[in-house]
Amino acid sequence: MNGVALPNNKIQLTSGGLNGALRAPSSMRRLQLILVFGGPRSRRAMKRAIVVTLTAMVIVLSVIVWITPRNVVLSSFVETLWPGAIPARAYAANLSSRNADLVRESLAHLTDRGDPVAVPRAIELLQSRDDYIWLNAAQYLGACQREEAVPYLIKALRHTAWRADERTVRYLRALTGKDFGASFEQWQAWWTEHHAGRVFDWTSSLGHAPRLAEKRE
Repeated sequence: MNGVALPNNKIQLTSGGLNGALRAPSSMRRLQLILVFGGPRSRRAMKRAIVVTLTAMVIVLSVIVWITPRNVVLSSFVETLWPGAIPARAYAANLSSRNADLVRESLAHLTDRGDPVAVPRAIELLQSRDDYIWLNAAQYLGACQREEAVPYLIKALRHTAWRADERTVRYLRALTGKDFGASFEQWQAWWTEHHAGRVFDWTSSLGHAPRLAEKRE
């Protein structure tokens, strides 16, 4: 018979149980040996180890939930290792911060998830004069399929951040049913035609190297 037998309240190990313990991974093998050979003192030590481990886990979870979301470097690190570990509502709370970097990064994380938890605040941030806050807000709203993002996504095709064009165009296609590729001029003409009389700022807050058409003499 393989395994552990417990006659007369004493712990004994049969040959099969010992072989199984020796074949187990090192951490599990140590635990098995403690259970097999350890007395009351060893069992108390094991209980303390479990308590310490659980306490450490609680501390780690607290750091992830309360501290990490407020730190740009830590949040990016955690998202790389454990995507989705940080609650979306924590990023939503960051959108009221005065730390522009934190707001930008929080919007980026929310965009990756497409979680609508911060839509009202993101709509407000479309009016930001920060070159990248309004852009990230538009990307996030595009991911959430909000039509308010459309003109800002069109404007984004002029932004310095050309690497975002592929995602921007994908959102525009999904929201409008149209496909003008990454052509700002065609998207702008289409939007203007369908919003006659509405004035929109197409030129401000486009980053350090905006893609504006050169003026011809």
